[in-house]
Amino acid sequence: ALKRALECEPSNERWQAEYRSLHARETSGDTRDCSSSSSGGREEHKARGNEAFRARRSAEAAGWYTRAIEADGDASSAGEASSNGAEVAVLRSNRSAAFMKL
Repeated sequence: ALKRALECEPSNERWQAEYRSLHARETSGDTRDCSSSSSGGREEHKARGNEAFRARRSAEAAGWYTRAIEADGDASSAGEASSNGAEVAVLRSNRSAAFMKL
């Protein structure tokens, strides 16, 4: 999403800095990036998203919130009870707030 945003507004210095930071962590093997771990449930992903958001790592936070939303879909496809709509709405709201900070 960040890469797409930069394509639309390449002069945004804040997004450029966030992209460089994410790219540096990815190439250094930093495990804070949400793509490095697919284990954990929705609540763990949400907690990690909240932690990243508080630390002003907005792109990382958005990734964790997306994982949490997808974890709900995984539960539904596995025949488990899906969370209620309010929980998913909170996750989507959190992800939107993270995107707004980019």
